Amino acid sequence: MQIGITLTPNVLRVGPWVAGLAERFPLLEVCLHQGVTGDVLNAVRKKELDAGFYLGKNPYVNVHTLLLAQLRLRIVMPKGWLARINAANPKELGRLPWVGISQFSSLSKIVSELWRELNIAPKKVSECDNLFTAAELVQAGIGLALLREEDALHAAECGVVDLVPEIVKMAELQFVYPADRAEDPVLRALIAGLRPVWGLGGDLTV
Repeated sequence: MQIGITLTPNVLRVGPWVAGLAERFPLLEVCLHQGVTGDVLNAVRKKELDAGFYLGKNPYVNVHTLLLAQLRLRIVMPKGWLARINAANPKELGRLPWVGISQFSSLSKIVSELWRELNIAPKKVSECDNLFTAAELVQAGIGLALLREEDALHAAECGVVDLVPEIVKMAELQFVYPADRAEDPVLRALIAGLRPVWGLGGDLTV
């Protein structure tokens, strides 16, 4: 099975998932392919991948999803920048430059949603296609970015970024697969293996 992964394997809990599959289904071969979130979804839609992990909302009716978790995202900025604005007024975040996210990443849509919610239209500087590159650019003083809450809190505790207080953006982490393969016994095995790893409950039989 060809599976697309985004973010990092530890965030997706790929290790425990594949280990559980190997124990229950020793003849099942799982091949993991790292990709940008939007590319993974499109590859699943076009059946170039059997399934994958996707961050964001799925717009396709021919792709089914299993919601794994709601990820909390936070805004970070270069160290010392928080003193330059009134953090109690979210619109002031629009006066500062932001790290741009590639349009091929679903993160771009998530950031755009946040900007609409805050009613800001900031200038984008530089561009990347994942959260980890964005974190490096923030630390380098390029601009603001949206990061996973765990990563944002850790970077703030280490004193390498400033964390914008209170503002939280939620994003859906999903397992996606072709709708017309919903009854495929192999895909059902993959989904059954995800349930205990993510604490979802449900039937483990396939």
